[in-house]
Amino acid sequence: MTEFQQDVPLLYPNGTQVAAKITVSENEVRDGIELHLRSEQGLQVSAFSERSVFDATRKIRLQLEQNNILLFCFAADETVYPSPMQESMGLNCLAYRHRLGNQALSSDIVNIFDSEPSIQPVSVERQEQFHQRWLDSL
Repeated sequence: MTEFQQDVPLLYPNGTQVAAKITVSENEVRDGIELHLRSEQGLQVSAFSERSVFDATRKIRLQLEQNNILLFCFAADETVYPSPMQESMGLNCLAYRHRLGNQALSSDIVNIFDSEPSIQPVSVERQEQFHQRWLDSL
């Protein structure tokens, strides 16, 4: 079983950031990807995906959104979305940062669990809307 962990901040509605750790693992029995998130305040969320790490992260984000909590990493940035090839690569944590009207380049690839001050975390729905706008802009 392959597994790794990465620290990611959670963004609460009042602007407070709380440290959390995501554990990503392959579940060979269920043939898919498992994600477990645990914050330093004891919040725990888990998700499973047969598709990809990004999809499992999306499922965790939907659970967090019920409490108005966002991940503060590239996985939750409005402009970040994986290509179908990236999604098909098992434990791949890479995705493209898109710009309207421009094809994605290798220089636009980010690790979805990394963060930087320029990240604009949004809801899953808003991210998907931007992705569709990007597709339409090409």
